[in-house]
Parts: sequence; C-alpha cells; structure tokens
Amino acid sequence: MYNRYLKLFVDIADCGSFSKAAEKMYISPNAIIKQINHYEEHLGFPLFKRSNHGLKLTEEGEILYAEGKKIIRKTDRILREIRQKRSGERKVVRIGSSLLFPSSSILHLWAKVQRGCTDIELRNVPFSETGTHYFDKDDPVWNAVDLLLVNFNTFQEEKGIKRLILEERPLCIGIPLRHPLADRTLLHLDDFDGETIIIVDEGLSEYIDQVRKEILEHCPECRIIDSPVYDVETFNRCVEENILMLSIQEWKDIHPSIITVPVKWDHVIPYGIMYRENPPETVERFIKEIRKALT
Repeated sequence: MYNRYLKLFVDIADCGSFSKAAEKMYISPNAIIKQINHYEEHLGFPLFKRSNHGLKLTEEGEILYAEGKKIIRKTDRILREIRQKRSGERKVVRIGSSLLFPSSSILHLWAKVQRGCTDIELRNVPFSETGTHYFDKDDPVWNAVDLLLVNFNTFQEEKGIKRLILEERPLCIGIPLRHPLADRTLLHLDDFDGETIIIVDEGLSEYIDQVRKEILEHCPECRIIDSPVYDVETFNRCVEENILMLSIQEWKDIHPSIITVPVKWDHVIPYGIMYRENPPETVERFIKEIRKALT
C-alpha cells in the first residue's frame, strides 16, 4: 500500500492550492499544511514552491507527482481486484456523490432494475467538483468511483469517457429571497436587463455558452460574473450580493435563501451517467440495465 502522504501530495498538486485541497477533503487548510510539511521533512526535500500566487511543484515534486500517480492508480486497481474476489458473488458499483450531484438522483431508476441485478450493490462515494476534472479518464477521481452523475458540458464524447444521458434539465435562475424578482413564478429575458448573473466561465459548457450569448444579445445592460466552478461559496455569494445565478431546479434546496425560478426559453443541459471506457463487467452490466429502464 502506498504511503498516505503520497496521496495527499498528489491531491494537493491536482487542486493547485492548500485551501482547495482542504475543501475537497473536508479538513482545515492548516491540517493539510502540517501534514505536507511533515512529509517534506521525512523526504528531505521540498515538494512545492509556495507564494502568494499559489503552489508550484519543485523539480523533485514534478518527478514524485508523475511517478506517484502511477503508483496510486496501480495500487488502487490491485486492491479493487482483491476486494472484489473477497466479496465473492457480491458485486459493487461505486457512485460518486457531491453537493451538486447527489447519487440519490438515480435511485428511482435503480428501483426499476434492481430485480435483475440482485447481486449488485451500490456504494456511495463522496467527491468534490473543486479540482476534479472528471472528463479526464486519468483524473484521480476515477480511482475511487465507477460512475459519476453530472451535467454534460459539451456535445461531444470526451476521450476515454462514455456518457449515458438520463434526462435534459431546463436551465433556471436562482434568486435570493430579498431580490425584487423573488416573487415571480416565471422569468423572461427582458427581466435580466440591468441585473447581475453568476454564470460558469465561458468555454466550460457549450450549453451554457448559448444561454450567455442570448442573454447578452437581448439584455445589453446585464452584467455577467464568471465563475470557474459552482460550489457552496457560489450560492453564498449569490445571497450576500443579492444577485442572480444560472441554476437548475434540482439545486433548489442547496441554499435556504435562494429560490429557483424557470425562464421562458428552451435552454436545457443534459444530465446523466459518466463512466470510463471499457469498465469492469459489473459496471457494464449496471449501465446496460439502466439503459433498459430508460426505454
């Protein structure tokens, strides 16, 4: 088994900062810094160049990062195979679950196919979108999960990643309760003129880029705030600054001071299962049963 500090180091390098890594691991930044300091003392050389602009790997850190990822992937694969053999006939499918994309959203489909998959057990695995590039088959998240339930950002298949669309979710607007538009049950494009809206960075999602373009064409006085990622702080900012945010109905309960209101437009974002190409037999069978349930 690889040293736990090696996994910590790789996770920090992937996130690019102690604070982002701490958020992903649900521990304090100080705790992470102390652990990585201890690891560097144990190794006898620094792994990061630290500055106010963030973290950068040292020459030694670059080598350990590249080789360490290989060690982690290989070890996780070996342990997974051993655990599967020890579990006998019981097969496990690990589903990533996060604040924005909880695994519970697939339970209604699972109920339909469970009779045909009595030997399969679903396991909930927490993950954070921050610092995670789940569209990349080599991202560490795929060492921990078999499936992710996410919004699809592009029209094309990602290299090494397969997708199964479960539904198309209408894009809506999140509104703080004290905002003047909070009493509306349906919004129109004209309502956004003069407003400020948080939207994910341009280029991250072709579906959302279409929304951005239409809003700016129809509402020249609308101000767009780019957000590289949606997390708890995005919802907090929406409330604190009393501004709008692009959202979906499924996020209506994330923040108690934000309501989600539909818009009179045709913009949707596909939502579904993301998994690696050539998955284990159990995962492949699970996907096959889900496909049947969708027909």
